[in-house]
Amino acid sequence: MRVLVDPLLDASVSHMGRILRGLGMDVVEAHNYYDDRFDGRNTNPEPDNVPDAIQQVTGSAYEVAVTHDCDADRIGAVDPRHGYLKRYNNNRN
Repeated sequence: MRVLVDPLLDASVSHMGRILRGLGMDVVEAHNYYDDRFDGRNTNPEPDNVPDAIQQVTGSAYEVAVTHDCDADRIGAVDPRHGYLKRYNNNRN
């Protein structure tokens, strides 16, 4: 499976990619470096903040994308069939 991982410049840099590679997936990472100013980006993994990931998956470059917020407690996911999938926030009941 070809996966795009976008840690959005902070806490999960390299971690998710390493985990998915260990599971045998072909992983490409975007924004995979630390930037305490987040390159001026909003780091919430919502559709308006990850348009490149959405475009690349729906355009068939990847089978799925996983994005994280700056402290990695929220994720966003994209698949070619559904596009952006609602984010999961483990801080909500």
